[in-house]
Amino acid sequence: MASVSPPDNVTESTSTPIDDSTVSYVTLFANMTSEDVLRRQANGTAVDAMTQTWLLVLFISLYCVVFILGISGNSLVIYAVLHNRSMHTITNVFITNLAASDILMCLLAVPFTPISGLLQTWVFGEALCHIVPMVLGVSVHVSTLTSTAIAVDRFFVIVYPFRPRISMAHCLFLIAAIWLLSMSISLPLALYQKVSFLY
Repeated sequence: MASVSPPDNVTESTSTPIDDSTVSYVTLFANMTSEDVLRRQANGTAVDAMTQTWLLVLFISLYCVVFILGISGNSLVIYAVLHNRSMHTITNVFITNLAASDILMCLLAVPFTPISGLLQTWVFGEALCHIVPMVLGVSVHVSTLTSTAIAVDRFFVIVYPFRPRISMAHCLFLIAAIWLLSMSISLPLALYQKVSFLY
């Protein structure tokens, strides 16, 4: 196998020689450009940065912090709105819906995405292979559509301040419609995802 020399601006340290039987080596990058990365990917000498222990620990720690803050912060928002009657406004109901979709994202994106990314495979079975992508799609669509609903509501409050706002019943109906629309848009993700077994 022909060896590929790194660009002038790359410092490389290889622990084992590169041949057809192994690619488990560590490369340290300094000032590597995107063109260098693309060239190394094209000629098969790309290196997974997550082989470095300190980077792996930092990556997992940050994901844990995002998970804890996401679940606890959004749960507090939902609790505050539900347990204070003075906060039962149209905008706060929309914000509570946003918090619910964010909790869904934290529960299904944060644990599964880094694990499957680091392992470079799917180890959670066929059922979750169908469920996780769909639920992630639902969460993204719910967040987007709810943010749009908040923006439209704010527009009418500011531009037409003397018009009556939508009722709570209409708000809840709109939230139900947002969830149904999000599920219907994301349904193909559940139907067409499949686990491929490579032998």
